Amino acid sequence: MKWSVDVACAATRVNSAESGSATPHPTSPAAADAENSPSADLREKERRTIGCGSPRHGIPLVEADIIISLRSLTVNRERCERIESRLGCDVKHWRWMVGGGMTDTMQIRNEPLGDQVARVLRRRILSREIGSGLLLIEQALSEEFGVSRGPIRDALSQLRDEGLVAPAGRSHRVLELTAGDITEVYDIRHMLERHAIARSLRAGADLSAASAAIVSMRAAAEKDDALAFGVADLAFHRSFQEVSGQRRLLGVWSQFERTMEALLQINPHPADDLRRAASEHADLLAAVQEDDPAWPELLEVHLMGAANRFIGMYMSADS
Repeated sequence: MKWSVDVACAATRVNSAESGSATPHPTSPAAADAENSPSADLREKERRTIGCGSPRHGIPLVEADIIISLRSLTVNRERCERIESRLGCDVKHWRWMVGGGMTDTMQIRNEPLGDQVARVLRRRILSREIGSGLLLIEQALSEEFGVSRGPIRDALSQLRDEGLVAPAGRSHRVLELTAGDITEVYDIRHMLERHAIARSLRAGADLSAASAAIVSMRAAAEKDDALAFGVADLAFHRSFQEVSGQRRLLGVWSQFERTMEALLQINPHPADDLRRAASEHADLLAAVQEDDPAWPELLEVHLMGAANRFIGMYMSADS
């Protein structure tokens, strides 16, 4: 597989305002590679778009989003480092595009292949790109994703535990998803979060992670970045599970978090509503920090609003 057809730049952001417009360092691996490569024109275009820079070469650090169009999901740390070396820049966020133009974000570079496959399939199922009743066959998925059957089985096991697929002989059948399923997920989420917050208050837990998540939400809102806002949104709610002192509670939450992450990617907060949503989270945190008796009601209203947004998405698709 040739890098020239695998790598395409999606977006760039220079980390520091003092950096100015970053350019390829003449002695960077990317510059040397481009000069001697038959794909020099394409690679030069990539570097101009990305604006290569790296502390390793004494030039500005660039944070880039890379879309990797792959026949497989074998994206691991070693491969990421090879891409970074070739481009001459440190890449902070990675995207992959597999089958049907689906894209997703990988921030943990050594994420197990089974988790990667599950993430793509989960998003396809929740977005109804894969319809209910369809069979997911191990061999076909193995060929599509370019991995062995082991990661496919791991992925299907995750989706089965999440109630998205059910065994059907040697295959798995995609289950029907309705507005009622979303209601159920958010009912359980409400119980988990209310319990976690109550436990955190009793333990006098440090809520600084929730505060940091609100800072990230506000920064994302200023940039109208709905996907980054969704990441910070989940971090805010996860923080209560993490400081609750209950390991099993966090484990149950993690199972539902994968579904919520996919839903937020499919149907993110409207860009023009991000500032209001950030303030709503801040009001909830302030009530919790003050142990205001109103915090349970604020939490319920907040989660109900999120659930209704996703329910509306499914109802409109059914109509």
